[in-house]
Amino acid sequence: MPQEGEQSLPLVRSLNSQIRVNVVFCNRTSRVVRPLWINYRGEPRPYADLLPGSGRRMITYVGHPWLFRDAETDEPLKVNCKELFVPKPSNEEDVHVNITLPARRFGPGVTRSCSHTS
Repeated sequence: MPQEGEQSLPLVRSLNSQIRVNVVFCNRTSRVVRPLWINYRGEPRPYADLLPGSGRRMITYVGHPWLFRDAETDEPLKVNCKELFVPKPSNEEDVHVNITLPARRFGPGVTRSCSHTS
């Protein structure tokens, strides 16, 4: 618990980890995507944009959260149908991370679910 005058750390932030995870960020949209790593202080740090339909192999670490935004509009995008990607230990050679558009409402009770092509 922070003492008087101290600031608490944000709930979403990278944790110290030595466990590497090989990921492939796959942009499954028609938009330019900006990956954002959330650092140890909870601040988003942008990485190089992903062009529509492209992918990028990277090394990240267990407990390092990632967000993805539309590079032009800053609209939040989905990652594996969630708001946030937090790598977990994996025995896979590469963990594929699918970036898609968020679900859209088309009318009363009709929602387009998270898809792999948008």
